[in-house]
Amino acid sequence: MIPQAQIVYDHFHVIKLMNERMDALRRKTMNELAEEQKKELKGKRYLLLRGQENLTPNAEEDLQKLRLQYKDLV
Repeated sequence: MIPQAQIVYDHFHVIKLMNERMDALRRKTMNELAEEQKKELKGKRYLLLRGQENLTPNAEEDLQKLRLQYKDLV
C-alpha cells in the first residue's frame, strides 16, 4: 500500500453517479405509479436533478410538492 497517498474525489464523476442514482429511483417510482400519477411526474427529471439554489421560486414550489407526494424521491 501507499501510506502517503491522498484520496481524491473527482467532482464530475461524483455528480454523475448521483444523477444516475436519482434517475434510477425516479424510473422505479414511475413504474409503480398509476397512469394519472405518471403524467404528474413526467417531465420533472431536471427539476429533481438541478441544484435547489438554481431553482426559480415557482420551480422550488413544484419540487416541494413532488417531495411531499413522492417520499422515495426525497
